[in-house]
Amino acid sequence: MRTKIIIAIGVVIVLAIAGWGLFAPVLSRIARARMISALEESFACTLDEKTFEVSIFPRVTVVGEGVVFRLKDRPSMPPLFTIRKFTVHANPLGLLARHVSSVQLEGLDIQVPPREDSAARQEKDREASEKKPPRFVIDEIIADGTTLTTLPKDSWKEPLHF
Repeated sequence: MRTKIIIAIGVVIVLAIAGWGLFAPVLSRIARARMISALEESFACTLDEKTFEVSIFPRVTVVGEGVVFRLKDRPSMPPLFTIRKFTVHANPLGLLARHVSSVQLEGLDIQVPPREDSAARQEKDREASEKKPPRFVIDEIIADGTTLTTLPKDSWKEPLHF
């Protein structure tokens, strides 16, 4: 009797691991598509990426390289954000509550575009006030070596670099 129970538990464990192995790539593709969509919506940007991989076992890990965010309504402007590499770590149960443990950004470059005219800005401010609350809570963001550049409205002025 004891042997049958041990064999049954072993079979269940093997089937669970095999099932996870079969469905993990599908779940990773779904998670990748949802993350890209959420980022594009949150920042009103189009997102281009060189690589963007999601691993969901044993811990959720997202690694991306060559990520570029461009403003949808101002495509002629330089990219809003460029990230050489990023790594996100989260607990699967925490993700259900929209909670991310840590985000590490390498080679983050932020370029703040000049302000728009007042009519366009008022329309965007109105739309922004109607936005939904943030999609995730992030415990820790590490972005050592980040550069911030503010772009001037007048082309003859020099950008400010921080």
